[in-house]
Amino acid sequence: LGRLACQSKGDDMVVPCLVLAWALLVALFDWRRQRVPNVLLLPVFVVALLAVVIDGQTVLGAGRWSGFAGMIVAAAPWMVGYGLRQVGAGDVKFAATLGLLAGLPMAALGTLAAALLAGLISLQLRRWGGRGLRFPLAPALLLGFVLAFGIEAGFWR
Repeated sequence: LGRLACQSKGDDMVVPCLVLAWALLVALFDWRRQRVPNVLLLPVFVVALLAVVIDGQTVLGAGRWSGFAGMIVAAAPWMVGYGLRQVGAGDVKFAATLGLLAGLPMAALGTLAAALLAGLISLQLRRWGGRGLRFPLAPALLLGFVLAFGIEAGFWR
């Protein structure tokens, strides 16, 4: 999907493809180690924040306030999960960074899709008799935001 999208849209897809490559790296790391290290998050968060502050728009082209709102909307539900010790801090920071990169409404749609996907995974794990429902959240966040970007960019119209 990422390769097809990156090749089919030309130069205007360079930044989204770099964001996708970074998000894939984070998701794969979380999948294998069930943790999201700050060393993968902080550099991208700083660049995303500087882009919003200096350029007045997110890396993916949303407005300044849309970026800040996207960060809050994307992180808020996972902050609740973190408070309940169901979600790791790295997942919250990954969601916040994705929200800052994307802005609204993409962050809201991506967060909703990720939450639905995570809920479905959790239900399936319960059906399989799993007592510990810990699973890596970053891949669900990635898929949710890819779906949101695809809808926003018109890939599925």
